[in-house]
Amino acid sequence: MLACFNDEACLGVVPRGTSKETGECNSGKGYNGRLCASCGDNYSRTDGYVCSPCPHPVANVVRLSVIFLLALLFMAVLVLSAFRNALKQTSRLSVYLRILANYFQIAILAASFDLNWPEEFTRLFNIQRQTGAVSQQLFSFDCFMKEDNSSRPIVYQKLILVGCLPLMIIAASGVIWIIVRIVKPRTEYILSKFMATCFIILFLVHPNIVKTSFSLFSCRDIGDGKLYLNSDYSIECWTDDHSSWAYSLGLPVLLIWGLGIPTGVFALLVLNRRNLHDPQA
Repeated sequence: MLACFNDEACLGVVPRGTSKETGECNSGKGYNGRLCASCGDNYSRTDGYVCSPCPHPVANVVRLSVIFLLALLFMAVLVLSAFRNALKQTSRLSVYLRILANYFQIAILAASFDLNWPEEFTRLFNIQRQTGAVSQQLFSFDCFMKEDNSSRPIVYQKLILVGCLPLMIIAASGVIWIIVRIVKPRTEYILSKFMATCFIILFLVHPNIVKTSFSLFSCRDIGDGKLYLNSDYSIECWTDDHSSWAYSLGLPVLLIWGLGIPTGVFALLVLNRRNLHDPQA
C-alpha cells in the first residue's frame, strides 16, 4: 500500500467496488487518477502534487504577459550589467545575480529527484519547492495549455516548448542586436555581445531544460507491477507512445541542450583562453 502524496487529495480507505486506478480521491478539490496525483479540468498541479483552481482565461493571459515582461526586464538588467562590468575585476554584481538565480533552479531540480536526502536537505528543499509551487501557480501554464483542448499530454507539450526554447532565445537575441546595429551603427563588438547574450540567458534556462528532459525518464512503480511517469501518473512508462517521445524528443533535448550548452561554452573558453579579457575575442 502506498501513501498519498498529498493528504488533502485522498479521502481515506479505498472502498469495495472503487476503481483501483482512481481510488477514493477528493474530486471536489480537483484530485483524480492514480494515487490521486492528477488534477481534473480547470485545475493545475504543482511539484508538490497540489491541485489548484485555474484562474479565468483572460486573467491568466494577463498574468502570464506581466510575468513574461518582468522576466525580460530581469534578463535585460543581467545582460547589461554583465557588459558594463565585463572588464572590471572589482565588480561582481552580475556574477552574484547569476549565481543566485542558478542556485534556486538547481535546488528545485535536486529536490525533484526521488533520493534519500538527509533531513536537513529535505527540509530546505521543501521550503524552496513550496516557493516553486507558488510560482508555478502564478504562471498557471498548465491551465494555459489545457485551453487548446489538445489530446497530447501537457508533459509532452512542455517538452516540445523546452526543446524549442534555446532556438527562440538565439533567434530573439539575434534580432535584438541586429536592431541595435541598425539604430546605432557605431555600436562595437556586436558579435561578441550577441554570443554573450545567448550564453547568459541559456545558462539561466538550462536547469529548467534539464529538469523537464529528465522528467520524461523519471518513473515509479505504484504497486501494480507497472511504471508510471512521476510528472503525470496517467502516463504509463515505456509503452510505445511514451518510448517514442522519450527517445525521439526527450533524449535529444537532454543531449543537445542539457549537455551541449555547458560543453559548448567550455570549448569556447578553452579556445579563447588567451583572450578572455579582450572584448573583441
